[in-house]
Amino acid sequence: FYNPTHWKEKTFLTIPEKIPTFSVENRKAFLDGQYCLLKYPSTYIAKNSMIQDDLNEFTHNSHAYLHLWQHTKQQGEKRPIILCLHGFLMGNPTLASRMFKIKSLFGLNLDIALYNLPHHGLRTKIFYDQHLINPENTPLTIETMADNIHDLHSSILWLKKEGYDQIGIIGGSLGGYTAALYATL
Repeated sequence: FYNPTHWKEKTFLTIPEKIPTFSVENRKAFLDGQYCLLKYPSTYIAKNSMIQDDLNEFTHNSHAYLHLWQHTKQQGEKRPIILCLHGFLMGNPTLASRMFKIKSLFGLNLDIALYNLPHHGLRTKIFYDQHLINPENTPLTIETMADNIHDLHSSILWLKKEGYDQIGIIGGSLGGYTAALYATL
């Protein structure tokens, strides 16, 4: 199924065209602005139908999360945003905020977003029980990476809808790989 000749006329990695419905799960003050936790449904459907049931078993992964640190905006003000992609087993926003030095970036007058990779942070039942990389199940790994790119693009579509026209992406470790893979699309 994953033989490249099967995908000659179309790409395996796809990105959504529609923005899923985002909901605010948590909101609190942060320095001179606010922190918001946003949740949205993952609309990814496995290309290989034989693996869809395996993906559906991970109910915590059925929604994606975007952590957002924003300055208080004045009317009509536009601000650039940095979208951070955490590394392997780094989906906890406290760990990731230290990794990316969120307070320092915020102090540079930037808004910051942190995307949770599949099977990390709130997208898993047990913090260290990740299923993004599955050496014992290669098709699940391939489909989960496709899900990763799909859900990441949903976050970017939402940020654009919210008025961010300058979006930088940085990633560490697995997040750096994800950023590079996304950039190729």
